[in-house]
Amino acid sequence: MQKQQKQIQGDDFIKGKSQIKINTGVIKKDIRKYVNNITANMAENARTQIVNEYIHVIQKFYNDYTPKYYTRVKGLNRSYEPYYKNQNRYFEGGIRLSEDGIDVQYEYSTNGINAFDSFLDGYHGNPNLGISNSIKPYEYMLQFRNSLKSSWKKTLLPDAKRKAQQKSYSLISFK
Repeated sequence: MQKQQKQIQGDDFIKGKSQIKINTGVIKKDIRKYVNNITANMAENARTQIVNEYIHVIQKFYNDYTPKYYTRVKGLNRSYEPYYKNQNRYFEGGIRLSEDGIDVQYEYSTNGINAFDSFLDGYHGNPNLGISNSIKPYEYMLQFRNSLKSSWKKTLLPDAKRKAQQKSYSLISFK
């Protein structure tokens, strides 16, 4: 007796037309929301890192010199304002530097230089006194910002993705 062989084709399993409708609008909305969450988180993380680094710079500046002729009021601790900006698809975070938070304005008679500008240039007091710091805070912060810009994939992106994946979405999910 000879065995019969029958080849089974995919058509044998389909008894009628099957249509799958996918609402791509919901998927696109989820993807857009996910990407926006990542960029928003990156901006917030950048702001936090910049604030922490600026506080470190201020502390390093203060530790570098002990005043002999005046009492330190630590006004530089109020010389920055953290900000976060969300404009739909454009996010940014960082700090704004300003002398507005410094209670006492010291105007030096030479060249109209004030204490805040001297600090940014790395001087304790009037630059003509020659009491300079080991770092120039403004330059240092620009370098720090540039290092964040060049290393964002390693420093900002992983945490931003993790936080974005913890949010809720209509269709997409993460394990």
